[in-house]
Amino acid sequence: MTTKTNKSAISRVRKTKHGAILVSGKGRGHFNAKHSRSKKLRQKRQRHAVLPTKAKQRLLLS
Repeated sequence: MTTKTNKSAISRVRKTKHGAILVSGKGRGHFNAKHSRSKKLRQKRQRHAVLPTKAKQRLLLS
């Protein structure tokens, strides 16, 4: 049986050319009109993720 990609995690994770893992901010639902501009920009920013090797393989499969 092959491992499946976790699609909910893949939508928030991006792998750079040199192999770093970037994760987008949490809490970005479909309705953000009530949030302040600074909060929206803070959520938009991407952060470096430190994941163990097994977690990287399970989430990204590459």
